[in-house]
Amino acid sequence: MTEEEKATGAVPWSTYVAYLRSCGGLAAWGFVLAAFVTTECVNAANGVWLSLWSTDSMQKSADVYLYVYLLIVLLGIFTSPLRCFLCCHLMRIGSRHVHRDLLESVGIARITFFDTTPLGRVLNRFTKDMSIVDSTLNDSYLYLLQYFLSMCSTITIMSVAQPLVLVAAVPCAFIYYKLMRVYNASNRETRRIKSVAHSPVFTLLEESLQGQRAIAAYGKTHLVLQEALKRLDVVYSALYMQNVSNRWLGVRLEFVSCVITSLVALIGVVGKLKWASTQKIGLVSLSLTMAMTLTETLNWLVRQVATVEANMNSVERILYYTREVARERKGGQGMAADADGAVVVECASPTRSARDAVRAGSLVFEDVQMRYREGLPLVLRGVSFRIAAREKVGVVGRTGSGKSTLLLTFMRMVEVCGGAIRVNGREIGAYGLRELRRQFSMIPQDPVLFDGTVRLNVDPFLEASSAEVWAALPASCVLHTPTRLSHAESLVDVSERGRRGAKGK
Repeated sequence: MTEEEKATGAVPWSTYVAYLRSCGGLAAWGFVLAAFVTTECVNAANGVWLSLWSTDSMQKSADVYLYVYLLIVLLGIFTSPLRCFLCCHLMRIGSRHVHRDLLESVGIARITFFDTTPLGRVLNRFTKDMSIVDSTLNDSYLYLLQYFLSMCSTITIMSVAQPLVLVAAVPCAFIYYKLMRVYNASNRETRRIKSVAHSPVFTLLEESLQGQRAIAAYGKTHLVLQEALKRLDVVYSALYMQNVSNRWLGVRLEFVSCVITSLVALIGVVGKLKWASTQKIGLVSLSLTMAMTLTETLNWLVRQVATVEANMNSVERILYYTREVARERKGGQGMAADADGAVVVECASPTRSARDAVRAGSLVFEDVQMRYREGLPLVLRGVSFRIAAREKVGVVGRTGSGKSTLLLTFMRMVEVCGGAIRVNGREIGAYGLRELRRQFSMIPQDPVLFDGTVRLNVDPFLEASSAEVWAALPASCVLHTPTRLSHAESLVDVSERGRRGAKGK
């Protein structure tokens, strides 16, 4: 088994761009940003208008103030849900695309991927990482845009009311930036450690479920429990460090918040005493009130920036499987591999003659060499033989001699690294994988049932009629007579690996 990959450093911008494009493209996000800006302008206008109304700065009638205020409130009622709907809608589209690409990549991955990757590692992508993409990431982006635009509008209003605030804002912004850099790096790396630490837990769970009878029979339950606690300790250690760094940030942000509020109050008092004729008491009071909300906004903004990058780690991990996993995909006209080395799944339009050629059954191995993956020794070394059409041949050998490996090669479960395999005179690379594999049947050494109904296990592609399915059951010795299994029972769900049935069934 290979070590699980773990990225280091900041999440690259290419990950953000890929995710935003999967959500509908950068143009769609432009509409979302416009909705957020409009909502924030309405919220800012609400506070400014109330300030002007309270001091009667515009010297208008009460009806004018009231009607304008009602208009602002109605706009806020419309724009606030609209921005949330647009953002959630795009994130839902992105989540579906990310899951679709991940499922497609894993579903057509080469067999060597499953030989070197524990099941728990794959489950971690489909469960924990996809859960973050489905729910947590949505809230993170929503709050990030909301707090960022709220900060911009608040600073703008405070600057108009008290221009000297900009002088104090520069050093405070520098302090916030430094704190964000330190906390962001710590939070991002602890999240990566926690994401990687979940995979061994899922792997142990799968192994325990499969071997629960053997574990109980040998009385080794306590060893499994000890191993589970050991692996969970790694997960919660990373979670503990994440919470500690969060508290570290909180103490420093509260201190900076107190400094900002004090500076704004001091500037307001000094400005009123020195420029009493030009200072509007309503706007000064509004800026002081906003200073207290600004500090809270900045505190949450710093946290949301770190949270978004930490959550984007899940997108980065999923994109790694989408981009880096060697896969069998469509392409080519009878070529075994395309330009970048990906295996061809099927020809663009397999002809009837090609299908008949496979059914003819002649098979030729010419100096075939095969290894399961790069870096491993050869399993087949110069194997050559010829099987005529409709000829019955048995391959006999001890365990590990390569009998099953031969089957894997001409079904192209593993690509050969030397020699040629021909079916009726044509190399198997000339056939699409799907078309080629549908012509062969295989009886595995161990009985296998997939999660689904009895009928789906017999006819997974739903190509046979009911009569053909019923005829196949006694012919394969699954049933002695068709009447022993009713039609309703054939539609009953079968659990994974056939746990609901006995081995004889």
